[in-house]
This record gives sequence, structure tokens and C-alpha cells, in this order.
Amino acid sequence: MAWKQLKYGIQVGGLLVTPQRGIAAYEYGAKFISDTFFRGGAAQKSYLVYMGGDRLSGKVASGDSNDAILRMDFSNYALNDTNFIMRGINLGVQNRSAGTLNYLESASFTSRQRGDSGAIGLLRGLYLSIIANVGSGAISTTVHGMLVEMQLEANMPSDSAGVVVKNKSDGVYTLPTAAFAAKNNGTSSCKGFSYGLDLYDSAASTCDKAEIRMNSEVCILKGAGVPTNGTTGAAFAGPGSLYIDITNMKLYINGNTKASPTWKIVTSAS
Repeated sequence: MAWKQLKYGIQVGGLLVTPQRGIAAYEYGAKFISDTFFRGGAAQKSYLVYMGGDRLSGKVASGDSNDAILRMDFSNYALNDTNFIMRGINLGVQNRSAGTLNYLESASFTSRQRGDSGAIGLLRGLYLSIIANVGSGAISTTVHGMLVEMQLEANMPSDSAGVVVKNKSDGVYTLPTAAFAAKNNGTSSCKGFSYGLDLYDSAASTCDKAEIRMNSEVCILKGAGVPTNGTTGAAFAGPGSLYIDITNMKLYINGNTKASPTWKIVTSAS
């Protein structure tokens, strides 16, 4: 197939693009900007960039095969300073209108096994892999599989959380085993994790009201000193909630209502 070498190296036939960077502070290898595109009205959808494709029934894959609509690789070989940030995807959306939106989401992922499909071995909505090989350069401070930062300044609803797992089945079908699960790599020699749930922060307490809140508003609280009846846990710690006095090493249980907790000592370490 014919091709033509241009400034940005566009090749037709497999479509190879090799951009060259300019001297501006912000440069883009491919840039799509339009103030005239997003003008759809009622019941209309607008997608500035769309990619799609089907593997047809006669094109059977076998062996070590895999497909992807979008595949990206980015490797760094430069000796950068500590200010440099490297990302595979940098995505942001923002609302700047006084009007009302139904949803504002930076990303939406759906993996669907249709009812008329054959069996598959595994179904995931999102896969994240963090690898630090033995002998690699030191990681000076932190390793996170996923970080959710929240900055809620005003007019916040009562329902707000960093991560929410919602089961949308109607109760007729099989329930998910767990909303959150921690697993090792499948071998008995692997410990998995130091802590299944870690709420520790050396800078300050991470929880304003309770460390854990369960169904029926049964909470696990902690504090430095004896809990105050009618005050400690009032309006959120339901009957059966536990309070840990970390100063005197004593455990208490709420034997009254959520509105007016009464804390009865259960046991003492001394």
C-alpha cells in the first residue's frame, strides 16, 4: 500500500504515526480539539474519538492469543530528576456549568458476559498489576495498588465514600462471595498481606467517628479514656457497638440505643 512520509511520519497501511516534539512547554503527538462537536441534543451521544471492532465467528483464536481495542506501552530510559511524573494515562473531566448533570465520571468500564454466550474462565471489570522486581531500584516511600484521593469542601451528601461495591442482582441469583477479599498467590508459602484491613496513620486518626461500621449500625470505636454515656457514639453507634479504651485497655459494649448509648464494661486487660 502506498505511503507518504510527512513531518509527523504518517504512513498509510497499518497507519504508523511517529510524531516529533516541538519546543513549546506543552506538546501533543495527536490532538483533537473541537468546540463544535459536542452539540448533540435530546437522546444523542457524542464521542470525539471512537474505536471498535469485532472478532467474527470464523476467525478463531487459539494458543497464546489476546486482543485489545487499545494497547499502549511507555518506557523510560532517561535519568530524570525527582520532580518527574510518568503516567500511562492522564485523564480529567470537570463540570464548569451552573446547570445540573446526572453523572460526572472520569472513566467507565464494563465487562459483560452475555446470557447467550459460552463459558469463560474469568470475568473482571478492571485489572491492576503493580510489580517491583527483586534487584530493581529502591522505592523510597510508598507502594499503592490504587489510590483514591477525595477533596470534599462543601455541600456534600450523606452518601460519600472512596470506594463503593454495589451488588445489582435482584436477590434471585447467586450473591457475590464478598464485597472485599484479600488473597495470596495461591501457595501456602505466601502470607498474602501483613494486615487484611489497615486503618493506621501515624500522622493522625483516620476515622472521625468509628474505625468500622457494620450492618444495623454496629460500630467499633476507640478512644483515649472511658466512654461517656449518652455522648460517646451518640447518633451513630447502634446497640451492640464496641468501644476500646486504649488508655486503660478496657472493652465496652453499648447496651442501650443509638440515640443514647450506655457503655457497659466487657473485659479489662488488667
